[in-house]
Amino acid sequence: MSYCKINTKNFSANIDEILKHVSINKIAIVLKNNAYGHGLIEMATLAKKNGIMHAVVINYDEALVIKEYFTTILVLSGIPDSKVPSNIHLSINDLENLRKIPMESKVEIKIDTGMHRNGISTEQIDDAFRIIKSKKLKLVGVFTHFSNAFEDDGSLNVQKNKFDKIKKNISKKYSNIRFHCSSSPSLFRIDNSDYDIVRVGIALYGYVDLPKSIKKPSLKPVLSLWAEKVSSREVLKGESIGYGNTYRTDKDLLVSTYDIGYGNGFFRLPDSKKIKISDGRFILGRISMNNISVEGFDNNICVFNDVSELAKIHNTISYEILCRLSSNIIKRIE
Repeated sequence: MSYCKINTKNFSANIDEILKHVSINKIAIVLKNNAYGHGLIEMATLAKKNGIMHAVVINYDEALVIKEYFTTILVLSGIPDSKVPSNIHLSINDLENLRKIPMESKVEIKIDTGMHRNGISTEQIDDAFRIIKSKKLKLVGVFTHFSNAFEDDGSLNVQKNKFDKIKKNISKKYSNIRFHCSSSPSLFRIDNSDYDIVRVGIALYGYVDLPKSIKKPSLKPVLSLWAEKVSSREVLKGESIGYGNTYRTDKDLLVSTYDIGYGNGFFRLPDSKKIKISDGRFILGRISMNNISVEGFDNNICVFNDVSELAKIHNTISYEILCRLSSNIIKRIE
């Protein structure tokens, strides 16, 4: 059965790299979408063992699964039907959200400073505070999200300056509110000493996109994807392998089939492109729903231990390759 190895040493090394920029009590690990394919429970367990106290998830269901692991858990979207546990914070993405949230819940207002995706506008802040007071909600945080921190187009500073003004005004009127604005790219670009947490996702898993002007941190991929042999055979010169007869051998080959495919979240490719596995051998023929073919008779193969090159082949980002991996793939902590 195909499986993922989770490298605990690499995860700890990534934390050490991040600690050069913020203290451990400021790290909020982003565990949304099954921890970017790494396993929600597995990564929550590792985070707790490494002293991380805060987490960020995509919905309330994810928060409930890991509610015993962290001091605070920020839910980015969705509204539960009843009052939530005291360590779970609900994001306010618009005023209508706010009106639906159960009374006495802890909430964090997301402010749209320029991404124009989620969050209330600056003009709605006072209205939000009035609704929070009328519904007896507990405001515990205010945050924003940068639209292009991975490129040097000037937008990061524009959004940061806007958020800092909002932070200053709110701080004059309210206490005990945490403020945060950075995810992985801006962690390495701005001074986060004036903010209370940093939402660190992809960097903890070993990747980050940054402008060329910024020195890239020494991050190590945490997840590697492995597959087990299903069968082996000799394929003679001129014979084809896989659907569509798109690959024909130019010599006699010893070929094995392995139990990974697009049914497990491993992308297909156009016939004109080829995928290398981690040791440099190529996948032969089309990727099917549950199988790939590779030259050799190995019982297990490492399909990838770093998705950077694979993301380039697919013309996408590391996030997408990792997040598409099926949650049913077994995670082995090593």
